[in-house]
This record gives sequence, C-alpha cells and structure tokens, in this order.
Amino acid sequence: MIGTKIVSGSQTYEVEVTYPTGKVMSVFYDIKTGLKLKESSIEDSPQGEVNITKEYLDYKAVEGILIPHRTEDSFGPMKMDF
Repeated sequence: MIGTKIVSGSQTYEVEVTYPTGKVMSVFYDIKTGLKLKESSIEDSPQGEVNITKEYLDYKAVEGILIPHRTEDSFGPMKMDF
C-alpha cells in the first residue's frame, strides 16, 4: 500500500501492483466500502509516455454482488464512457 488519496470525493487506499512483465499499476479502493474506484498506469506510446486511467462507477447489486455498470476510461487526452 502506498497511502491514501481522494478519488471522486471518496477516501481511498492506493495500492501499487507490479505484474511479472514489469508493468506497474496503481489501484484505488474506497476505504468505507472496499470497492475498486480507479486504476491508473503509464504506458509507452509513439508520442511518449501516456497516462491511462479507468474509473469504476455506478455499482449495482447483481444477484447480491456489487458490479460497476459504468466505466470512464482515459488514454492521455482522450476519454471514453462505457
């Protein structure tokens, strides 16, 4: 765990994950609910390093399990809503 940060108005734990490939990602979990709110990483591109983030939104219960029904993805300046 790296520390705590505010994400979308919620206090979160920031956890750094390192994959076997060497890729490093920061994942943010809501302190009160334990739900994943965001993940962020830096990727190499032809234009240089690009910050990639995914925010998990609109959690709803499906057969008793909370699942995000919307995500906001950003790739540098470009944003997409799924």
